[in-house]
Amino acid sequence: MGKDMKNRFGINMINLLRIHGINQSRLANDLDINKGRISQYINGKTEPSSNDLQKIAQYFNKSPESLLNDDFSKLTGETKDPKDLFRK
Repeated sequence: MGKDMKNRFGINMINLLRIHGINQSRLANDLDINKGRISQYINGKTEPSSNDLQKIAQYFNKSPESLLNDDFSKLTGETKDPKDLFRK
């Protein structure tokens, strides 16, 4: 998985968390995935394991391919990169 795909996945995760009104801690707890690993996925630091990708896809009722390739910003109405919210 290239850097662009890791970034797309992270941005999609942020948008899905926002759409569903949940935070990283709840997602990590619900899926039994380490919160630090969720954070790394969101920040594009590491790519998700196939197992984690499948869990996340099922949780949000999306295909793994759509999590990696689609642009979910259209679902939130946001035009800016949601990661900008976390940058100082």
